[in-house]
Amino acid sequence: MMKPFYIYILFFLTIDLNVYSNDQFIFYTRMKINDTLEVYDDNIFDGRLYIFIDETNCFTCHLSNLNIAKSVDLVGNFQIVLFVKTKSINFFNKVKEELKWPFNIVFDFAGAYCKLYGVKNSPICYLMNNEGIIKFIGIPGNANLFNSTEFKSILDYWQTNNFEKEISKLQIIKSIIVKSDSTLLSPNIININNAIYIKKIGAYFFWDFASKNLIIADTSGNFIKFRKFNEFSRPVFSLNEAYYESIPFVDLDYNMNAKLFLFDPFKESISYSCIFTPDTLQYPFVNYFQINDSLFSVSLIPKGHNTLMSNKGLNSFRIYNLKNGHFKNVGSYDVNYYQYPLLRFFQQHFNLINSDTLIEIQNFSNKLNYFDINGNFIRSELIEFDSTHYFKKWKFYFSKLVYNSPVEEFKKLSDSITKISETNGLLFDKVTRKVYIVYQKKEKNNFENIKYFLHLHSQYYSNDIEITDYYKPFYIENGIVHCCKLINNRINIILFKL
Repeated sequence: MMKPFYIYILFFLTIDLNVYSNDQFIFYTRMKINDTLEVYDDNIFDGRLYIFIDETNCFTCHLSNLNIAKSVDLVGNFQIVLFVKTKSINFFNKVKEELKWPFNIVFDFAGAYCKLYGVKNSPICYLMNNEGIIKFIGIPGNANLFNSTEFKSILDYWQTNNFEKEISKLQIIKSIIVKSDSTLLSPNIININNAIYIKKIGAYFFWDFASKNLIIADTSGNFIKFRKFNEFSRPVFSLNEAYYESIPFVDLDYNMNAKLFLFDPFKESISYSCIFTPDTLQYPFVNYFQINDSLFSVSLIPKGHNTLMSNKGLNSFRIYNLKNGHFKNVGSYDVNYYQYPLLRFFQQHFNLINSDTLIEIQNFSNKLNYFDINGNFIRSELIEFDSTHYFKKWKFYFSKLVYNSPVEEFKKLSDSITKISETNGLLFDKVTRKVYIVYQKKEKNNFENIKYFLHLHSQYYSNDIEITDYYKPFYIENGIVHCCKLINNRINIILFKL
């Protein structure tokens, strides 16, 4: 039998080994994967490679650094910088001459840059995206601390995406105009708030909140039917791919009660299901996602900013049982909603990526959240939008406002900031298994025009695409993006190939 003393020693050895495996670079740097560094300049690159050396590093290490830099340079437009920590200008010049270093090299007198970038010992390198988010840390010349397989896989991924980024524009493969049928009156369409393509029945669904029209068309653009919902006060459809025999919609009254109905578009039948009532702290809202007999109400708004600040345990959405009307509160608000007056802009989107897994995103969050269908949190993944299109300095503007600032000030922000698309904000390609986030911003000189952007959620690379001519993406399958726009009171559909 092992004595307690040896068990005690073994326990601490185990802890020490686990710490080493989790923080293998702790001797070299204070930084970790997904930490963000201040970039050396503000120019836009495909990525950045920063390498740090000092006078103690051997010539073999210098050659490793050069080989790493050359392999990265082959991938695309990378900023490659060698920081040489030394007080000797002679040593700095010797490095340049012996290596014939073809990239940017910085004389880091007394280690100022090493301190800025968290470097404790060298050599060390950081591979980052354009925004300075670290994707790889390695120790050149040390086979145990430079994972060449992972490094190559990241470069391969980058190279593939850079190649696609260079050679491809959005290729239009089909254009459809939804047209009138002689047996149907053409509906008066004011705006397309929500759309979806239901593949199993080969039909497009469009919802116009202002005119209360639900329009259904086939893949040739012929009207199948449309239905005007004038008997309801404020009906809202949240169309998504979870289509069964009936489409759920809610009718929102002025007391913030939301009655849920089920509409069968082909039998023209409407059945009442249940009522979503506000509780003492939060209002239910109108975006939702249905899975079997469960309805995820995905925009649960707190009753005022003070409610959110004083109740940090508030849940961000509900799961309703469509059979008995019971619900449970789950989820949580992003930390930004506790730090900035963002509630006027609160939005949330869901999509189903497996039969038992949901993904969720909130406006202004840099995280994609995963839940099971019972609402249990699984994990989060960081989102990295392309700074070419996505306005990342919104915190600077919101920090100047408080919750009760004039409405006009918030409206100015609403017209200038980037935000997740108000509908169809989270798309999932079932064939390629890729997740896309749709975000929008109004055109600077014409606030009537809204530009939409498609962000591919990726671990290594941020490659966002602007959708041309103000078309709004709402469905994607096998790299084919379905987009729509209203032109002269007619719905125009375009299919793009990524």
